[in-house]
Amino acid sequence: MSASFPTALAFAPDGRLFWAERTGTVKVWQGGAAHTFATVPASTSGERGLLGLALTPSFASDHLVYAFYSRSDDTTQQRIVRWTDCGGTATNYQVIVDNLPAGTSGNHKGGRIAFSPDGYLFATIGDNGVPDAAQDNCDARGKVLRFTASGQQAGGICGAVFAKGLRNPFGLAIAPDGTVAVTNNGPSRDNGIDCNACGDIFDIVGRDPGKVFQWPNCWGYNHQVSGRPSCAGMQGPNYSTEGGPYAKSDPYFIAPTGLTYANGHWLFCVNGSDKVYQYNFQGNVSDTGLGACWLDIKQATDGHLYTSSQNAITRH
Repeated sequence: MSASFPTALAFAPDGRLFWAERTGTVKVWQGGAAHTFATVPASTSGERGLLGLALTPSFASDHLVYAFYSRSDDTTQQRIVRWTDCGGTATNYQVIVDNLPAGTSGNHKGGRIAFSPDGYLFATIGDNGVPDAAQDNCDARGKVLRFTASGQQAGGICGAVFAKGLRNPFGLAIAPDGTVAVTNNGPSRDNGIDCNACGDIFDIVGRDPGKVFQWPNCWGYNHQVSGRPSCAGMQGPNYSTEGGPYAKSDPYFIAPTGLTYANGHWLFCVNGSDKVYQYNFQGNVSDTGLGACWLDIKQATDGHLYTSSQNAITRH
């Protein structure tokens, strides 16, 4: 089906598909057609926008829909909001988390949200183009954050901070056992690193708070950035592209984005190749053969995978 830059997908237990469009519209497919569920005043400057969408694990009883967006009234801030779904119409709008950083530069906003099986709300924030912020315990930039469903901080490191040391985590998913994972975009000639798309990576964050990843001290598999401290004791990636192509037949493996856990595997989109890749638990990934995956991927209640590209949502 056609869609306008569908950044994030989410399925309700009854099979309905909700999706977020970057310009600020949340839509739902029901009764054989797309309907506008809600709108938010999102800024689309740089990499800002309506970037994340999630339904609660208890959606069948509480009907709660959450979204993450960059505020148009203050482009340096982002927020998480929620509505109650009433037959495809949004009611009871609430701001759950406010004043999350979006920075003054155009890049690295993060913006993904997901619920753990026990009801915690996770969110990702990129470093906003300020690499040193990623290692600051109490700065939200370059982090995985954890909140209660009502927006209370529940991180474990400091405030809402659950894990730190990430450049731009633009994919977030949680397995049925509560294991958190992210895709994380590596440096592209920034921070004094002279290479392009260095170490786009996949990270398993785990179930417990406290993981310290390596940005900006290192990129990829423990490559120390000139002039930076050692990465000793920090967590390296589960998979890194190492600044080169994934394979000779696929020279555009850059910028991993949407991530999900389905059929016992982590699956993620790559906007450089518009493909779906699978992490194989031995430190490597493989091309699944699926395409049209530029922004997000989710599994429907009937087992089919759905992917989103810039102008469409595709059923596989």
